[in-house]
Amino acid sequence: MISNHQERLKLLPQLPGIYQFLEKGIIIYVGKARVLRDRVRSYFTPSNSDLKVQAMVSRADDVEWIVTGSEIEALILENTLIKKHRPRYNIDLKDDKRYPYLHVTLNEPFPRIEVVRSLAKRGGRYFGPYVDTASMRRVLKMAEEVFHLRTCAKALPLNKPGRPCINFQMGKCLGLCSGVVIGEQYRQQVDQALLFLSGKNKALVNELEDAMVCASGDLEFEKAAGLRDAIAAIRSVIRKQHMAFNEAIDRDIIAGAMRGKDACVTLFMVREGAVTGRHHYFMKISGNESDPELFESFIENYYKKELYIPGEIYVQSLPANSDMLNPWLCHEAGRPVSIVQPQRGEKVRLMELARQNAELLLHELFLKRDKYAARTAPSVEFLMKDLGLSLLPWRIEAYDISHIQGSDTVASQVTFINGRPQKSEYRRYAIRSAGGSDDYAAMKEVIERRLARTSGDASKLPDLFLIDGGKGQLSSAVGVLAGRGLEHRQIVSLAKRLEEVFVPGKEEPIVISRRSPGLRLLQRIRDEAHRFAVSYHRNKRAKRLLHSELDALAGVGEKRKALLLKKFGSVEMVKRQDAESLAAAGLPRTLAETLVALFQSG
Repeated sequence: MISNHQERLKLLPQLPGIYQFLEKGIIIYVGKARVLRDRVRSYFTPSNSDLKVQAMVSRADDVEWIVTGSEIEALILENTLIKKHRPRYNIDLKDDKRYPYLHVTLNEPFPRIEVVRSLAKRGGRYFGPYVDTASMRRVLKMAEEVFHLRTCAKALPLNKPGRPCINFQMGKCLGLCSGVVIGEQYRQQVDQALLFLSGKNKALVNELEDAMVCASGDLEFEKAAGLRDAIAAIRSVIRKQHMAFNEAIDRDIIAGAMRGKDACVTLFMVREGAVTGRHHYFMKISGNESDPELFESFIENYYKKELYIPGEIYVQSLPANSDMLNPWLCHEAGRPVSIVQPQRGEKVRLMELARQNAELLLHELFLKRDKYAARTAPSVEFLMKDLGLSLLPWRIEAYDISHIQGSDTVASQVTFINGRPQKSEYRRYAIRSAGGSDDYAAMKEVIERRLARTSGDASKLPDLFLIDGGKGQLSSAVGVLAGRGLEHRQIVSLAKRLEEVFVPGKEEPIVISRRSPGLRLLQRIRDEAHRFAVSYHRNKRAKRLLHSELDALAGVGEKRKALLLKKFGSVEMVKRQDAESLAAAGLPRTLAETLVALFQSG
């Protein structure tokens, strides 16, 4: 926790701005506030029972703030800093830039429609993002076949009219290449397509009906028939939309569900009173967020990217700091925007439907994860085949011995489940009985201690023991298994020099193809066991050396040795310090001067 937080809190201004909690110089949380002093002080009140806040404050060692001119500026700055630093305790909304958009190039004389993946400053209007690419393709097809928007990248108009491409023959283009269609006529088609893409289908149908009547009155029956077909196509889209309101207005409906450290938020887009689409977003959370915090984070992240903000945003629960979100949304939209929690009627029914969608999508996400976790990794199947095993090696435990000339002998056990490391199952052993550099005796002790943990329950043992070494280490381990009546357990050893695999009962090693995923899995597990053993050995040796060099110094007891090790890391670093540094670390001044004199004389 911030050691001098009471003094720091006194410096907080009563102004709007953003605040940052830091841990060792790294930003772990960014927040906004109308009044910085009130907001930041709330984190340190004893009545604050929020587990996320307690965890964050306990880790933070500093707090910084930036004053802004208004609440809106604070919110904009908060968004920028979260995007830049991605703090640990801010909710993470997965970026949607992989989703496609439809772009109408209004900055060209003859606008075209195209599929893009980013919101570059090309000019024109964007529609999306489309989470469901199939629905985007249907919309694109309507834009081509009903409104005849061009999709080619030719720079029009051409200096010399040419022959129309095949799109003209298929009825997807008006043949702009030939120069027959003038810009005003085509622009009318573009305006109608924009109404369709914006979801304003009722206004579009009314406009097309008026044009059809005029064409029929002017005896342009072929044109009137084309307009009739276009109206029928648009009405078929409207008829497929069962969720609608009596009011022909635009609004977004937002609901969500949380489970553990995952959340899903569903958004229904209502345009002219009809639900025209559904988007969903998965979010990473800390696991202790409330509904208001979830929706606050979603609204900030979503609408800072969204091109169109409707006049009404309906939410399952009112977001935290909605009094700051409202002005920001109005600023972004350029008109009034209200955030509402529906209480009754059709809006509540649709909100419940959105919530159910979020629950189902989140459940589907967990099912997919479970299915992936349960699927056997190909490398595990290859290993079973390469070694001729009778049982799939789902759980593999590898053992390695580490020492330097027989001193500080240690062993490691690493566990891989379905080909992936399970670090919570890693174990370290300080060898007790084996003396000197007797790797065989050390391996025997480790396997005995591992078997003792099972309490006679063989189901707690791995499907495959992997011993780092050759025949000698393998024989030591096999002897222990046989002594417990476990001689039929699957066990192999992997020798480093030629990557030979030894199995019990066979004189010659098994040579596995170096291209086999099974051998690569064995090598990866063996190398991880070696890394884990070496790191433990180095730590143990460093502590012994530190204690051995400081043991003879009068006045340096166990607590002060531990203090010096924690502060400076090694005895060499302790020797480099002057008396002031040692005194600042917690030693008495006289003792610090004595140590410096001894180190300099030695």
